[in-house]
Amino acid sequence: MHRRAFLATGLAALATLRSGGALSHGKLQTAGPPAVSENATAVLVRKQAAELSRRIFEPPPETFPGALAAMGYDEYRDLRFRPERAVWRGEDLGFEL
Repeated sequence: MHRRAFLATGLAALATLRSGGALSHGKLQTAGPPAVSENATAVLVRKQAAELSRRIFEPPPETFPGALAAMGYDEYRDLRFRPERAVWRGEDLGFEL
């Protein structure tokens, strides 16, 4: 399984559980659509877009944590994954970190 697909599936499952779509009072629900309809979501998105369009644009601050702020272009570009220092290396989990 690809990492992105794995992560997306896991996040979707967590979102479903947290929103109450799969759990209700500690019991697993086996059927039924989510509580929020697509129409309600579309209305919410339009409302948020309208509010944002009335604000003056403020670009996000371009601040980086200490070590990254001190790096130059070439130093940043030279950052590489070091397999020998990976977490879970050699444990045959399908991924390393």
